[in-house]
Amino acid sequence: MKKISIFFEYLYYRITKAYYKWDGDEGITAIIAISMLQTLLIGDFIIFIIRLFLDRGETLEYAKIASGIGAGVFLILGFVNFLKYRKKFDEYQLKWGNENKIKKRIRGVLIVVSLIIPWLILVYFGRI
Repeated sequence: MKKISIFFEYLYYRITKAYYKWDGDEGITAIIAISMLQTLLIGDFIIFIIRLFLDRGETLEYAKIASGIGAGVFLILGFVNFLKYRKKFDEYQLKWGNENKIKKRIRGVLIVVSLIIPWLILVYFGRI
């Protein structure tokens, strides 16, 4: 569980660093990205379980309800993440500011992949 927390902290740090000019050290863009990723991961897990028992046609009638629940989960996670991560950029800058270039590049690619994969899973389960 600690490694997942460190992953989200690093994700916050890198996104905030990329959008620092616009967001400052609050990192609102990073908080939204983290909340989106967490919501998608929860949604992907639930959709995977549901699709084991129901066909796509059977799940379509619940799409509006599911999107409302997803929006609610996103807002709750956004609020929790805002309280957890706001103004933590300097702390994380001290922790990860001196990464070597190779490690930084590899982790950057992993961040991009981790932001794309949940969307692909969602699209995949929506189409089969």
